[in-house]
Amino acid sequence: MVVRCVYMLVVVSLLLVSCSDGEDALRDNPYASKQAIVLFSPGGIGDMGYNDQILRGIQQVKEEKDFMLLFSSPSSLEEARRIFGDWLDMDTEGIDCLFILGGNEYEGMARELLKGGKYPNKKVLLFETLDSKIPAYTFSISMYGACYLAGGLAFPFTSDKAAVLCGNSNDATVRRAAEGFVKGYADHGGRSADIYCLADDWTGYTMPDSAYRMVARLAGEYGYFFPLAGGSNLGMFRYAREYPGGFYMAGMDVDQSGYSSRITCSVVKNIDRLIGHYLDLWLEGEPIPRNEVYGLESGYIDIVVSPGYEETLLPIVFSLKDRAVEEENRFLNQ
Repeated sequence: MVVRCVYMLVVVSLLLVSCSDGEDALRDNPYASKQAIVLFSPGGIGDMGYNDQILRGIQQVKEEKDFMLLFSSPSSLEEARRIFGDWLDMDTEGIDCLFILGGNEYEGMARELLKGGKYPNKKVLLFETLDSKIPAYTFSISMYGACYLAGGLAFPFTSDKAAVLCGNSNDATVRRAAEGFVKGYADHGGRSADIYCLADDWTGYTMPDSAYRMVARLAGEYGYFFPLAGGSNLGMFRYAREYPGGFYMAGMDVDQSGYSSRITCSVVKNIDRLIGHYLDLWLEGEPIPRNEVYGLESGYIDIVVSPGYEETLLPIVFSLKDRAVEEENRFLNQ
């Protein structure tokens, strides 16, 4: 891990030097001196969901505006801390560099290392936090409204019991999402929805085998599963493919209807569009918003109904969406 960290910082240093001297490149490309460094969630790349969608959005902007890009999916929070800390201490005067922390796993690290405004000239974008005191550009995609709506969409498939599978019991974003689903399910006819967690930290998002075993244990008790476990959701989908006909479930982060015919809908985060928006603001020298919250009303998160379920679910989406927005606004303002 140390070798990997040092290698990354050497590359960053070379980029800083080459870009600062690249007058010819700057004339040909106004974005040549801009540099974005991205830390994805530990082990997050390849999750077929949130992290891969972030990467897709960044690559789309890079194709249009050829800025310098370096990214890593560190193996641990310790490795991420070394990379971020070394960059903070690096002399980047005169260089327009944006460091992107692509997950709320990094909230504590950012709060500690940026405390007291020690690095006023460093530009940092932190994903998925509501902490307005961190001296960085921050945003959060509220999942409450979309998950409330998903709870209402689960009722046609089981009026008895539903299960929510969370990756990290201490993730505030996931906890609020679970609460939204539970309330939406109860408000629209469901008897009860129980919450299960794989771990108490970020490792719960990288445990597909554990998710598989948990679902296998619970499958006879619940008729609907709601996944909030990141890359671990793949274990749930694998179980559904191997034992079809047992239960229904939702997809998460992207349209995951292709993973199983039992996925009735997906809660889709259009994080690729949102990160593209932030990158465009930075590249064009426009003000970057601080402490923004994007909910169901924003269009950056929505429900996508799976093929074959449209006749049953689309009328419910149309009838419940305004209620879901109202519930979310009430939740956020309490």
